[in-house]
Amino acid sequence: MNKTAKYLSLTACALAASLFLSGCGGAEGDDTVAPTVAITSAASGSTVTFTFTFSEALGTATADALTKEEITVEGGTAGTFTVVDTTHATLTVTATASVVSVSVPANKFADVSHNFNTASATAIKAVDSGTSGTVIADFDAVIPVVGLPSEGGTGTITTTPPTGGTGSALALLRSGGQAWALNVLTATVPFTSTRKTLSARVYSPTAGIPMKIKLEAGTSNTGDIAANETVVVGWQTLTWTFTNADITKTYDTIVLLPNIGTVDAAPGKTYYFDDIKLLAAASVGVTTTAVEMGAGGAQTLTVATGDVKTGDGGNTMFVAGEGIFAVNYVGSAETTAPYNLAAWPSAATANFTGLTGVSGGTIGYYQDDVNLSNSSQKVDEGGWVAGTAVAPNGVPNFFRYFVLKAAVSADAYMGLYVNAPNNGTVSTSNFTKIKFKVWGPAPMFERTNFNPVLEMTLAGPKVAGCATGSGGTEITQTFTANLKNGAGGAYTLPFSGFTVKGLCGTDTNANAVANVRASLARVVINVPGTSFNFTNLDGGNYATGLNLGPIGFTNN
Repeated sequence: MNKTAKYLSLTACALAASLFLSGCGGAEGDDTVAPTVAITSAASGSTVTFTFTFSEALGTATADALTKEEITVEGGTAGTFTVVDTTHATLTVTATASVVSVSVPANKFADVSHNFNTASATAIKAVDSGTSGTVIADFDAVIPVVGLPSEGGTGTITTTPPTGGTGSALALLRSGGQAWALNVLTATVPFTSTRKTLSARVYSPTAGIPMKIKLEAGTSNTGDIAANETVVVGWQTLTWTFTNADITKTYDTIVLLPNIGTVDAAPGKTYYFDDIKLLAAASVGVTTTAVEMGAGGAQTLTVATGDVKTGDGGNTMFVAGEGIFAVNYVGSAETTAPYNLAAWPSAATANFTGLTGVSGGTIGYYQDDVNLSNSSQKVDEGGWVAGTAVAPNGVPNFFRYFVLKAAVSADAYMGLYVNAPNNGTVSTSNFTKIKFKVWGPAPMFERTNFNPVLEMTLAGPKVAGCATGSGGTEITQTFTANLKNGAGGAYTLPFSGFTVKGLCGTDTNANAVANVRASLARVVINVPGTSFNFTNLDGGNYATGLNLGPIGFTNN
């Protein structure tokens, strides 16, 4: 029975009294307006406090009150319910998921005139469930000190962020001033050896701009780390990995650098940051990026208008009429040997010298952590980016390697991927073949008696709930890496040789290849365990690795 029905059981005396008061012009009889409730929230770690503010005082009868049992909770466990006064109540909820919601249905509370609420109300709060990370700043419950702005930058906490924002957020206005204008937060980031990645919800009014963060510990700092993708218009979650952060230092200053290198002329543009977290340690498995393939939408594929050099002594990789997917790789790489990349997620494809219109997408790697990265046979692992700024006379590429002292499981795997320009999708339907350069360490790739068989996978945009490795429909083809020139063997694979590896959404076996070609979001090169190098002719350890260079499309 709902609460309105309870009043039908009033005693005759009580009913008579109520009629008497009404007939005499009692105040309760004059009020026929249904009360409403507004629900706000604040989170501290995995605990969320929801505050219920009623539009008018509730009645004192038992049936008039809102109770804990009448509040619907999802994504958490209801805790203490407190009636603060006649117009306010609170409920604490312990999160069991990354999003918690509470709802008050209709007919659950009444005012002093026994008018029940006719409208329901719901509030949703994104929280740290205890597994997703540590909240550094959410600007609601966890509020850092916002430092004085530098020239051209103004930082304030706003309670009215753009559509899609929740609660309060940090608003950074860049208007004139210097190209390096920034803003500073005073907040401690408790790095550990396995936790060095920050995430934040970011809003940009402009597409395709860089977002960088620097952390400072006294006179030391991490250097500027770029987000794992350029920002599209609107809200999205970005991550920054501070691989070289010194965990013995206390990083207590966060320097935010939206669109660094560009002066936004007056009246300027405002960039927003919210829900800054130190992510939990990565679980065992594939190393992935937060970028959702295809999130940038349809992009125009750059077509070469003349010969495109790719280093390697000035050799031509692409010629007029060929499509270009990725021709250079850039990131926070050292400028001297061994060119170690400071943060893999900050690496991306970018403009090649003399070629315009290539906006670039993210690059990354993955591997079997159990049988490879955490194997007792592993001696070393690493990788770097070698773009033209680092190795101007070599082929731009990025590299991932393992050094093993003995064979590992044939089920092991490792691979590299490149997202489409601007992390969107491109159409390759006008081309019949994909062309690319791959190679690796000499002990693996250049042995005359060892030709690794690699797998190329092309993926469509990510589809929610899809179970493929990339999250999109995948088509695949294997090839033998049998070129021994040591500077990047150029391979060409026809689209006619690709077969379906996994389906997402409405794709079928009959249309998958055509659909991926028309909406390509990611190119992947995978090295299966059966192609790891275990033939050692040098007397040292075994070298297994992969360099992935320029990628494009051709009809030749």
